[in-house]
Amino acid sequence: MAPPPRLCVGPSPVLLLAAIAAFGAAVAWLLHAEGFPPAIVAHGALMATAWAAMLPAGVAIARWRKVTRGQRFPDQLDNQFWWNRHRQLQYGGLALTGLGLAAILVPTGGSFAGSHAQAGLVVVALAALQLALGALRGSKGGPTDPAADPARPETWRGDHFDMTPRRVVFERLHKALGWGLLAGGAAAIWLGAAIIGPPPGLLLVLALPYLVLLAFAARQAATSRRVDTYVAIWGGLRSPHLRPGLVPPPPGTGPR
Repeated sequence: MAPPPRLCVGPSPVLLLAAIAAFGAAVAWLLHAEGFPPAIVAHGALMATAWAAMLPAGVAIARWRKVTRGQRFPDQLDNQFWWNRHRQLQYGGLALTGLGLAAILVPTGGSFAGSHAQAGLVVVALAALQLALGALRGSKGGPTDPAADPARPETWRGDHFDMTPRRVVFERLHKALGWGLLAGGAAAIWLGAAIIGPPPGLLLVLALPYLVLLAFAARQAATSRRVDTYVAIWGGLRSPHLRPGLVPPPPGTGPR
C-alpha cells in the first residue's frame, strides 16, 4: 500500500518569489544605470538577491512557519510547507551565489584581494560547510517514518525522534552557522557597496529586505508564531529515549 500523501499546507510561493525577483532586478537596473560593467552588475545583483533576500527568507520560514494558519494544529502535524520552502530557497540562494562568484572571477583574474572579496570568500566557504553539515542530520524516526511500523513503537527509533547527541550537535551547529552566515552575507554586501560608492537609491533598495525581515521577526515574536520543530512534527508524542529538557512541552493551541 502506498503511504498517505504528506501534509503541505501554506501560502503559495508565487508572491514571495516575485518580490525576490523584483528586488534582484532593481539592484541590477540601478547598477547598470550607474554605468558599471556587466560583470559587476551580474555579480552585485546575484549576490544581493541570494544573501539579502532569498536566503534570509528561507531562514525566516524555517523559524516561524513550521505551523501555518491553514493547518489544523495540533490535529494536523508534520506540515512539510516549511521544509520544502526552506530547502528550495536555500538551494536557490546557493545556486545564485555560485553564479555570482563565477561572474566576477574572470574580470578579477581570480584575485581575492580586499576586504569585500575576503569576506565573501569566507561566507561562501562557510555556506559550503553548512551544506555539508546536512550529513549530520541523521535519521528522522517516529511513527510516520517510512521505515517504522505505527503499531510497533520499538521501530520508531531515529536520531531526531530520540534527539540523539548527533542530532543535538547538528541542530546547534546548523542554527548557529545559519544565523552567522546571514550576518556575514550582509557584511559582505555592505563592504561591496562601499567599494563602488553606490548612489543613495541603491542603498535604500539593499536595506529594504533587511527592514522587511526585522519587521516580520518582530511581528512573529509579538504573536508567538514560533513552534519547536519536534513539537510541530510529533505534537505531544515523545520518545521514551528523549533526555529531559531537550524539547519544550507542546502548546495547547496553534499559533495566533
